[in-house]
Amino acid sequence: VAALAGRHPVRWVALVAAAAAVAVVAAGVGIVQARTAPPPLVSTSPSPPTPSGVVPFAALAPGGVPMPEVTIPASPDPALARALPPCRADRVTVELESGASSGIRYLAVRVYGPARAPCRLGGRPTVVPLGKNRRLPIPVEADRGSDRYGGAVAVTSDHPALLFLNWSSDWCAAPVDNDRLDITLPDGGGTLHTGGFGASECSGTAGSGRTPPIVVPAFTPEEFNPAHTGTAFHDVEVSVAPPYSAPAGGRLATTVTLTAPAGPGVPLAPCPDYRVGLYLSGDASNAFSTYALNCAAVPYRDAAGQPYLPAGVPVTFAIEVPVPATPGDGKLTWQLVVPDPIVGGHAVLIH
Repeated sequence: VAALAGRHPVRWVALVAAAAAVAVVAAGVGIVQARTAPPPLVSTSPSPPTPSGVVPFAALAPGGVPMPEVTIPASPDPALARALPPCRADRVTVELESGASSGIRYLAVRVYGPARAPCRLGGRPTVVPLGKNRRLPIPVEADRGSDRYGGAVAVTSDHPALLFLNWSSDWCAAPVDNDRLDITLPDGGGTLHTGGFGASECSGTAGSGRTPPIVVPAFTPEEFNPAHTGTAFHDVEVSVAPPYSAPAGGRLATTVTLTAPAGPGVPLAPCPDYRVGLYLSGDASNAFSTYALNCAAVPYRDAAGQPYLPAGVPVTFAIEVPVPATPGDGKLTWQLVVPDPIVGGHAVLIH
C-alpha cells in the first residue's frame, strides 16, 4: 500500500468547499432580493443583435416564469461501468490517505484499475479491522445514506474508486491498535489488505466503555455529481467580461457570455430572468435589479423556431448596471434566476 504523496490531489475536499461557496453566493443574492425591492424597470421591445453579434441590453420586465425541470443523470454516468468486469484485488493498486477532522478520523482508500484494463466497483465492501493479525472488537457499521452516486464505478488507472471510511475519536473502552484492514470487494473480487486507523483515541472519559463503529460507505467516483432534479441550464458556463474599474455614480456597460454544454442545446422558451448588481464590498442592499433575458434577440433558433443556446457556441449578452456613488472595492454579480447555481462576476474598482 502506497501512501498518497501528491500524485493524485485530494479533490473531493475542494469540491465540497467550492459547492458550499456557490451555495452561499446564490443564497446571499436571494436574501437581498427578498428584503429589498429592485429599481423600477422600463419594458422595451427586444432589439436585433448588433453587427458584432452581441445581444443588446434591454431593460425587460421579468417574466417570473419558472423553468421546466429535468432529471439530470449522475456524472460520470454509472452506465459506463455496466459492461466492465468486476475489479479483482490482485490486479488493482491502492493508495491510502489518513486524517482527522472534528473528532472523526478517516481513511480515504483509492482503488486504481490495471493499465488498459478498466474494471468496475459497485456497492459496499466488507471491512474487517485487525491488530497483530487478530480480529479486533471494533464494531463495523454500514453508512446507509452514503450511496448518493447510485451505481457502480468505472475504475481505470487514472480514475479511482473512493472508499471513505471514518471512525470516531471517542473510543473509550479498552485500547486497541488497528494496524490493518481487510477489505473484501463486491462481486467476488477478493480481499485487499491495507493499513488501518492505528491506535484508538479517547476524547471522552477513559474507561467509559464507549465503542463507536468504523462506518463503511459504498464505493463512489473520486469526483461526481449525483443524479438530481434541475433545469436545462445546469451545466451552462457563465463568463462576465471586464472592465475591472468604473467611475462612481455612472453606469457600467459590459457583457455576459453563456455557453451551453455538449448535447442538444439549451432552450430559451420560456425565457429566464436574471439578477445583476454592482455593490461595494459588504453592502449589497438595493444593489440588484431583475430583468428578463433578451431571448428574442438571440440569433439562434431550434427546429421549432424558438431561440436557444447551441451546444458549445458562446452567446454574448450586453448588460448595464448602475455604479455606486461611493468609491471603493466593488463586486459585480450576475445570476440566472433558475434553481441551478448559474452565477458569474468579478471585482470592480469604483473610482
